[in-house]
Amino acid sequence: STILLLSSRGGSKYSDFSPFEVKSLSLASCTRRLYRVLDDHQVKKDEGHAETEETEEEMGKRFVATAFLDGILETATLYGISFRLNNDTLQNEDRTLLQNFVTETFSSFLSHTRLVLFEETAASEDQMDSPESEEPDLEGESLTVSSALTCLLRSVRELASGLALPEVGLDLEAASSLVDQTVELTESLVRRRVARKFEYLRLDVVVECIRPFADNAINSDP
Repeated sequence: STILLLSSRGGSKYSDFSPFEVKSLSLASCTRRLYRVLDDHQVKKDEGHAETEETEEEMGKRFVATAFLDGILETATLYGISFRLNNDTLQNEDRTLLQNFVTETFSSFLSHTRLVLFEETAASEDQMDSPESEEPDLEGESLTVSSALTCLLRSVRELASGLALPEVGLDLEAASSLVDQTVELTESLVRRRVARKFEYLRLDVVVECIRPFADNAINSDP
């Protein structure tokens, strides 16, 4: 991918392709490489969790593919530096290609992260609904999700800040939209957690308060 990006400036070695086609192929190659990072993250996210105690930061990184975000920024920076004109700006065509690349890859990252976090919460729900399950570990789950969301927001803000730098050339509004999309995801997950906590609180009221009262009324002498 790096060779394609740099060679497209000269063009002689790749005369069979137009400059636009070379740039498109370069970004497509980078996109495929980044998707492999997501595949690896899906496979490895549970490795080492059972054997070692994780810090809060390590726990967050286990659920967030930060290497994927680093790859987006690395590719966008190389692209922005490689295709600058003499006035230090990207042509509209180049800026559009870059924005489409960032939009597509970030959307895939966000979908992947949403799936990973939903799978984690769903696994906790299945365990809690099991007849053999004990008291729901809501605090443990809250720490896991909170760590992941903290890592997610921090990493996306760093990505947006890097993409908005002049040497990259991405539109500031486009970079800011990445943070907005992430905030929407975190808010939906927080609402889900709050709703589940209230659900178990209502169950506790029934079990600890109403049920003993009903049992006492049934068993009392007439």
